[in-house]
Amino acid sequence: MDKKEMRRLVRERKAQLSEEERSRESNEVCRKVKASDIWQNTKTALLYWALKDETDVGELIDDLYARGGMVLLPTCVGDDLVLRIYEGKEKMAIGAFDIAEPTGQVFEEKDYGKIDLVIVPGMAFDHKGGRLGRGRGFYDRLLKKLPNCYKMGVCWSVQMMEEVVMEEEDVRMEEVVNG
Repeated sequence: MDKKEMRRLVRERKAQLSEEERSRESNEVCRKVKASDIWQNTKTALLYWALKDETDVGELIDDLYARGGMVLLPTCVGDDLVLRIYEGKEKMAIGAFDIAEPTGQVFEEKDYGKIDLVIVPGMAFDHKGGRLGRGRGFYDRLLKKLPNCYKMGVCWSVQMMEEVVMEEEDVRMEEVVNG
C-alpha cells in the first residue's frame, strides 16, 4: 500500500469513529502520556492544537501549562511551522488551515535544544515509530531541526498500521502512544 492509499484508508477509518470513541481514545492517550517518565520530567514541550480528526491533546497542554512548564504550539507560515509560546486559550487565533494558533512570542530556532518532548500528530503510525503525515512535510521538516528531542507520536487505535511506508525525508518517532 502506498502513502496515498494508506491516507485514504485511515481517513475512512477515522470517519467511522463516533465523537464518544474519539474522546475516549484521546483521553486514554493523554492518561498514558501523563503516566510516562518522559512527561513527568518535561519542562518544555511542543504539542499541537488538534483538528477534529486528530487526537485531542488539550489535556496535556493544560497539564504542562498549569504546572509552569513551557508549552509550544506550531503556527503555519508558508511551508514551514514556526513555534510560538502558548500563553493560555484566550491568546489563540484562527490561523492557516483553520487551526487555532497561539499569538504569543516566537520561540527562536536557536532555543530548540531546550525542548524536552515533541508530541506529534499523524495520519498513521506503526509500532517501529514510523509516521505518515498529511503529505505536505510540515512536521518532517520541523523534526529534522529537533534531533535531540524525544519524539512521541499520538493517535487513535484505528490509525495504527502494521507498517508505514517511510522515505528518506520522513522522521521516526521514539515512541507511539495510541488509545
